[in-house]
Amino acid sequence: MSVTPVTTESSNLATLQPRSKGVGRRIDTLPYLLLLPSILLIAFIFHLSTFTDPEFQYSVFFSATFAIFSVVGSYVLGLGLALLLVKNFPLRGLFRVLLIIPWILSSIVTIVSWRWMIQDQHGTINVILGWFHLGPIFFLSDTKWAVVSVIVIKIWRSFPFMMISLIAALQTLERQ
Repeated sequence: MSVTPVTTESSNLATLQPRSKGVGRRIDTLPYLLLLPSILLIAFIFHLSTFTDPEFQYSVFFSATFAIFSVVGSYVLGLGLALLLVKNFPLRGLFRVLLIIPWILSSIVTIVSWRWMIQDQHGTINVILGWFHLGPIFFLSDTKWAVVSVIVIKIWRSFPFMMISLIAALQTLERQ
């Protein structure tokens, strides 16, 4: 059995401190650079197929339509009511309280109430239309009426916030 002599180099190995993680460490970027074109090509093909999908196009159209009409409708209705409610008249406080009810109600109560009103055959709105011998409107079954129904419900739910904000803004203006 032979013993190897300890050299100064091998004795220094035991006392060397490990390198810190960020200093002097080289990251090999070549594999990532080689993968980049294929990743970009796959992403481009995926997005191209997504943009040409009719369901995606309809969902973008619906989202834009919903956003534009619900914001504009809430603003116009809120502004009209704010202009009326900023004036002094009897029972103004009662009307203000009554008009913020849609904003105060819970979402579940609102959804159930609207669903009850716009049911296809026996909904409140279709019953009233039946009194005038108008056919039932299928608010939830017909695509176009469903979009209109969702926008109207959103406007009804959000106009009180716009109305309160505009009343506050109108009350800060000087009376002329």
